[in-house]
Amino acid sequence: MGQAVDSLLENGRVATAALVLAELAQGARSEKEISQLRKYLQPLYWIEGLDRHWEEAGELSFRMRQKGKTVNLTDCYLARLAAGSEATIFSLDKHFRWIADLENCPLFAI
Repeated sequence: MGQAVDSLLENGRVATAALVLAELAQGARSEKEISQLRKYLQPLYWIEGLDRHWEEAGELSFRMRQKGKTVNLTDCYLARLAAGSEATIFSLDKHFRWIADLENCPLFAI
């Protein structure tokens, strides 16, 4: 997996969103770690979210629940943000596999 990530980074094919930084920052152990996160993520392409992405995330969460899958709103938001930006999600999280199986959410598989 490390080689795949390295290749994506070297080729400028990695994007992120403010929500990703927020999720990482909440788990930080110090202000220094948060500063390091900002430093490491800053050079990446940043995808800007819109209100419609939140609306779509709520609808996606509803559809997933109707299919018997409970997916948190932040994962639904990132999936809709990626789909709206023609980006591919890179994650090992099972929620994104569920979304990819049922919705328009390209998933980078290793």
